[in-house]
Amino acid sequence: MRAFFLFIFIFPLFFFSCQKKEKSQTTFFELNHFLQNQIKQLKKNHAFIIKKIIVNNQEKTDTIKNPNWEKELQGIKSIDIATSIAKDYQIDTLSMDSIIFRSNKNQSKGIEYVKVIDTKSKRKIEGKIIDVNPMYKYRKEIIFSTQKIKEKEFLNEYTIVLSQEVRFVGDIYIKQYNQIIYK
Repeated sequence: MRAFFLFIFIFPLFFFSCQKKEKSQTTFFELNHFLQNQIKQLKKNHAFIIKKIIVNNQEKTDTIKNPNWEKELQGIKSIDIATSIAKDYQIDTLSMDSIIFRSNKNQSKGIEYVKVIDTKSKRKIEGKIIDVNPMYKYRKEIIFSTQKIKEKEFLNEYTIVLSQEVRFVGDIYIKQYNQIIYK
C-alpha cells in the first residue's frame, strides 16, 4: 500500500518536472541567423539605403549606395533574446498574430521587451533596451520589419530611436529611419 501511495504522488511530480524542462528548451526567432541570411540577400541584390536621421529636431536625408550591411544591422542584433528566452523572459501578451516577451526581472539595464508581429505577408519585430542610473537614462528602441514574397522573407525597413537624458548636461534624441531599396 505504501509503494502504491508513493507511486501516485511521485510519478506526477516526475512527469510535470519533465514537462517543465521541455518547455524551457523552446527556441525563439533566431535573429542572428536571420540577419546573416538577409545580409547575403542584400549584397546579392545590390540593395541600398535611404536613411533619414533626426537629431534634436534637425533632419537630414541621405542615400547610401554600398552600405556595410554588417555594421548597418549591428543595432538590430542587440535585441536578440533567443539564448535567454526561457529563463529571463516571459510571454506578456499573446494574440492571433503577435506576441510580447517582457523581462521577468525588475531591471534597470538590458532588454526590457521584444514584440513580434507575424502575419502571412509581413513580420515586424520591436525591442526596447534601457539603462537607468542616478546620472542618466538611456533608451534604445529598435523596430524592423520584413516582407514575405513567395516563401522568402526580405528585410525592408528598420528604425532605431535613441533617447538619452543626462543630469546637468541635457537631453539627446536621435531617430534613424532606414528604408531598404532592392535593385
